[in-house]
Amino acid sequence: MSPGIKVFLTLTVITALYAGSQGQGLAVFASMLIITAVVLAYLWNQYAFSRLTVERRISRRRVELGQEVQYELDITNDKVLPLLWLRIQDRVPDHAQFVRAKVIRKVLGSPFFLFNDVFSLRWYQRATRRYAFIPTHRGYYEFGPATMYHAGAFGLFENTSQELLDSADLIVYPKILSLRDMGLDYQQLFGRRPREGWIHTDPLNIMGVRPYQTSDSMKAINWKASARHQQLESNVEKPSLDDEIHIFLQAVAPGAWWELAEQNAVEISLIAAASLVDAAGRQGRRVGLYSNLAQKKSGSVQGTVLRPGALKDQRTRLLTALALMQSYSIGKLEAIMQRQKQAIPAGSRVLLICSEPSDTLRRSLMDYQRRYQLTVIQLGPKERDLPGVHRIVLDREVPWHERTSLETA
Repeated sequence: MSPGIKVFLTLTVITALYAGSQGQGLAVFASMLIITAVVLAYLWNQYAFSRLTVERRISRRRVELGQEVQYELDITNDKVLPLLWLRIQDRVPDHAQFVRAKVIRKVLGSPFFLFNDVFSLRWYQRATRRYAFIPTHRGYYEFGPATMYHAGAFGLFENTSQELLDSADLIVYPKILSLRDMGLDYQQLFGRRPREGWIHTDPLNIMGVRPYQTSDSMKAINWKASARHQQLESNVEKPSLDDEIHIFLQAVAPGAWWELAEQNAVEISLIAAASLVDAAGRQGRRVGLYSNLAQKKSGSVQGTVLRPGALKDQRTRLLTALALMQSYSIGKLEAIMQRQKQAIPAGSRVLLICSEPSDTLRRSLMDYQRRYQLTVIQLGPKERDLPGVHRIVLDREVPWHERTSLETA
């Protein structure tokens, strides 16, 4: 109870006592009504949050950029006491564009907006409201903490609850464009997928032996097995389908990553990577992702390494990693390429998204060119040639959010 209310009640009591001593019954009755109303309003406000349940739900946990998401509030007043004016205030990401703009208030200099809405609930009433919003930027969206305010009868008291809702999150994928929108050719990047048969075998991974055939190489003959079976036997090497795509993503702004032009280049590179992941995944290719960009909510200090897998959620894992990537790097991509060189089968398709390669990266590219089918997707103009390397140059000047395609320069 505020000091002003206490003073008011004290004066009202004094007035009632004075009126009683003077025989003013009507004034005494009016004073008692006022005191009773204030006490009831105080008790009403004190018990306003008892048996009150508030739930916030986000309709989706992961979403593509630009898709509509529902923000839902579910409030249940499970008591006889009604609530006349209940206000919910929640922190929401500044990139969440609500359709009902009047429920959002901008906070100057803060990376979040304030959501505000008012409810009135009768006894034993449940109210559910849904608010549609559209994410306008990829990344990690965190909702909360939320605060609840209640103003009782006559507006004399206000009750506040700080610990109202648990935090909720949403992951928004980078913008995804079709390869046709990117001005790129699918077969040019990924090659023609065979209808049947194996393209490469791994001579270090022997599955067994079989009788020798005239088409077999002399290197494939297993002499120990041949001596044991009294006939020539050839090794059966584990096959490797030409369906693995390895995407390397370099931090294209290794220096002034905080500048808008460099941040725009990072977003374009992520759009390109996400579009390649989506296109390859839809064709049934197994995709791996490697990057030296830092990730939010990740404690790794060696960058991102997601090996190709046949898991059903592989596309989700890759797009989530791209969504959480920051604009700055941790370490060098060349170190990741060196570590992964032995794990990637010879002849695999490797796509590298980068800016103009440095001298050390050029040496790594020359090494990869000898071992793999390499394509470099470069942001910005070519300053030096890469002999024998297939290179595609993308324009990096147009703001990423205005793009409907990734034009080649």
